[in-house]
Amino acid sequence: MVINGKGFSPEESAVYVSEKQDEIMVPVRTIAEQLGYKLSWNQNNKSIELTKGPHFHMIKIGEDQYNIAKMNMTLGAALSMVRS
Repeated sequence: MVINGKGFSPEESAVYVSEKQDEIMVPVRTIAEQLGYKLSWNQNNKSIELTKGPHFHMIKIGEDQYNIAKMNMTLGAALSMVRS
């Protein structure tokens, strides 16, 4: 995986491809931090919150949507927590 010209090894940023190869899951923390976002976990509503200046995004575990600019957008698959 390469973000802003910086490469990441599979050990640093494992990418998961589903058995049908129709879904790809990427490490949100790695991507967010490389793009300058602060990532935090909200235990109360089981969501990942991303902030960068005035920008705020929220992704809830188990839901097929995320919040951007106060609008809900579809992801195409529900976010799941995968830890190695």
